[in-house]
Amino acid sequence: MKYRILGTAAAVSFLLAAGSFTYSVEQPGWNEQMIANNTYGKFVEIDSYSDSVGIAYIQSKDSGLVFEERSFSTQLPFVGGDADWRRQVIDNRSEVGMYLSVESDDGRPFVAYQDGDLGDEKLLFAQRQVGQWSSTEVDSVGTGGVSVGMYNSLSFLEGRPVILYHSPSQGLKLAERTGGQWDRQSLEEGEGWFTETDTCGGNLLAAYRSRDTEDLRFGQYDGEWNSENTSFRTRSDLDLETGEDCGRHLLYLNASSDTVVYKSPDENKEFANAFFTRMSLEVDEQPHILYHDSGTGIVYSTRTDNRWQNKTLREGEDIGRYNDIEVDPSGNIHTVYTDGSKVFYSVYNVGTVSQKRSALDGIRAVLSALTLALTGFISWKTNLAARIIEKVRS
Repeated sequence: MKYRILGTAAAVSFLLAAGSFTYSVEQPGWNEQMIANNTYGKFVEIDSYSDSVGIAYIQSKDSGLVFEERSFSTQLPFVGGDADWRRQVIDNRSEVGMYLSVESDDGRPFVAYQDGDLGDEKLLFAQRQVGQWSSTEVDSVGTGGVSVGMYNSLSFLEGRPVILYHSPSQGLKLAERTGGQWDRQSLEEGEGWFTETDTCGGNLLAAYRSRDTEDLRFGQYDGEWNSENTSFRTRSDLDLETGEDCGRHLLYLNASSDTVVYKSPDENKEFANAFFTRMSLEVDEQPHILYHDSGTGIVYSTRTDNRWQNKTLREGEDIGRYNDIEVDPSGNIHTVYTDGSKVFYSVYNVGTVSQKRSALDGIRAVLSALTLALTGFISWKTNLAARIIEKVRS
């Protein structure tokens, strides 16, 4: 019995030591890495799904479209860390991958893109099954005209993929897959440049520009198409996200002032100067904006406590002219952008840090509870042994 009590006491000592361990989680911060070099340098997209983040980009005009993927673990470092990037080939033909759009549904990534083979252009839709990517034709020169598939934007409307895109001869078009077939319709002649879409409340919402003018328009699709002109004019790009109650959050490059403008239902904010930039917007309780600032580089902006904060992620005249941003379900902010032929990934790991802290607090709480329970048991067992010994001696 003496040895058993000593062994249990040792266990208590171990739990006491474990319960008081002082391992600390790192502070949130931006982490950057180059994930590809010698690439085409244009058209990059990022999205998150399940516990992973995926990036699509054109390796080269000759070698095709690729997809980089990694899991973003929220485990403690001594349990398991983040995984390495895994490269997959979406389409290895030449001239493919222009006007990328990446969107996830039901925990899986999907990609819409143009096959830019001159005179034989196509709009394609790619999905992954059992680790392999395959593509289907959505529209082609025969049905959509030369250069069909420009400025496409992919969304899912109640589980159905819907793509808005531009055809120089037919204007803004919509393709919707139902029953395994793609149904196409022409919406507005001369429209559909820099098209971006989002879904909310069973509706597909869109923002887009005219081909020959800089007028910005809004559209809505719920089986029927309706659109309206706005008083805004955009030069080279825009993005659209929906917030609470399907309120529209718009990001665009003002054609008059060459400034990046964010417009929400209750705010109008100007940021930087840029003659040409792609820009990206996410709304997750607060706006997250990524854009190229002429003479500065790639800049991230967000509003917290009614104050805007700007952070230059990387400096350089040409850095970040093509970019994208994504906020995952844990709250991590993922960005991707180009610097010439290089593709950079940068992440602000605030969500993972928060979950690691929560997991660590949980471990400490369990150890503390076990220590208290075992200490109480040892005390009871020791008192019982003493009473038995005293009884025998008497």
